[in-house]
Amino acid sequence: MSALWWMLVGGLLVGVVGVVMWRVTHRHPDRADDTGLLEARLRVLQDDVAALCACQADTMERIQAREQSLRVVEGRLEAVEQRLRQIARRQEEQLHAGEPGETSYGAAIRLAHQGANVEQLVNTFGLARGEAELIAALHRAENET
Repeated sequence: MSALWWMLVGGLLVGVVGVVMWRVTHRHPDRADDTGLLEARLRVLQDDVAALCACQADTMERIQAREQSLRVVEGRLEAVEQRLRQIARRQEEQLHAGEPGETSYGAAIRLAHQGANVEQLVNTFGLARGEAELIAALHRAENET
């Protein structure tokens, strides 16, 4: 709810208290002596309502600022999630991008030609380190000649 709404509620509350005080003092003349006390209580209530309205307005501003920050963080998180999906999709494509019937050695050789290092070949294809080193060495030898 907006601060304006709370201010209207506060004003309504103060008005109701004022009407009640007026009715008490005018219906019961013997209580007219209590008018000063009632007016003092009314002022205290008015101050309390004004303080509550100000506090509510400040709280609403802070909530709106937090909601805005949360929207920014959610947007960044969505961008990161989208980027991770793209990376995962690209890795999956690289893993399965070989020709139909191509062995993991063939795919490893193809990736070695594209610049994959020994660690990438071991992790991607589950090759033994010696196999990956051999494929990488052959790739380097082809590029050097």
